[in-house]
Amino acid sequence: YILTQYNLDQAQTIMIGDTKFDMIGAQKNNIKAVGVTYGYGTLQELEQENTAFIIDNIELLPNLIEEIKKQQ
Repeated sequence: YILTQYNLDQAQTIMIGDTKFDMIGAQKNNIKAVGVTYGYGTLQELEQENTAFIIDNIELLPNLIEEIKKQQ
């Protein structure tokens, strides 16, 4: 919904979420995803969804986003 509402480019969009549902939504929309373990979900549930990027601390997020951008 957000992609179409704001006319976002999937290649330039990153989903940041804390549950498997966030990761599933990102996968279904061809969006890169970062799982965070400081929310409602668990590390195990994020790993079960083959989440490529998982962080434990929000302070790590800016550097990770820069690394993801470099991969594009």
